[in-house]
Amino acid sequence: MKVTIYPAAANHGLRFVRADLPGQPEIPAHYSKVVDTLRATTLGEGRATLSTVEHLLAALLGAGVDNARIAVEGPEVPIMDGSAGPFAVLLAAAGFKMLTWPRAYLRVHRPVELRQGDQWMRVVPGEPRITYTIDFSHPLIRRQRFTVPLVSEVFAREIASARTFGFLKEVQYLQTNGLALGGSLDNAVVLDEAGVLNPGGFRFPDECVRHKILDAVGDL
Repeated sequence: MKVTIYPAAANHGLRFVRADLPGQPEIPAHYSKVVDTLRATTLGEGRATLSTVEHLLAALLGAGVDNARIAVEGPEVPIMDGSAGPFAVLLAAAGFKMLTWPRAYLRVHRPVELRQGDQWMRVVPGEPRITYTIDFSHPLIRRQRFTVPLVSEVFAREIASARTFGFLKEVQYLQTNGLALGGSLDNAVVLDEAGVLNPGGFRFPDECVRHKILDAVGDL
């Protein structure tokens, strides 16, 4: 799979292109184009779909990029090391251009809350930042909470390199059923009952909650 990110004009937004399909169909990175959220975020337009978009989108938004044409040759964005780090490094090396057109913002005037079972998300007026809390029974995760301002430098330092994580028994089940066949210690943190299977362990003591923030930024 190959991904090429091209500059785009003001108000173009972030748009994916399935460069491997006839006619190179375009899929805007917009919530209305979400067609699946099982294990990853998948966007679709007509018959064209593209999965695992959240890490690349997080790298773009974390760097303050809101206009780009993203050509992908394949049905999913490469998982890389399971984080947004490799994308963030390449974007920083390429550099950015400030556009003269005023940027449009969404302004939150009152609290908005969404609940699903014991999970909830709340958006309130104020300076842009994310606070995320997770609670797992695994002894190396337990309850983790992290707050980060949505500032490019902070995202690159504190969030971008946090990897997706999973449990060995879940990975084995998925692979038995023909899913997650590319999953390995090279692109995820994998835990068994005793600890972390990856050499070197976690990149941060609270890497799991940091990755949840990464996913949230990409999905926003």
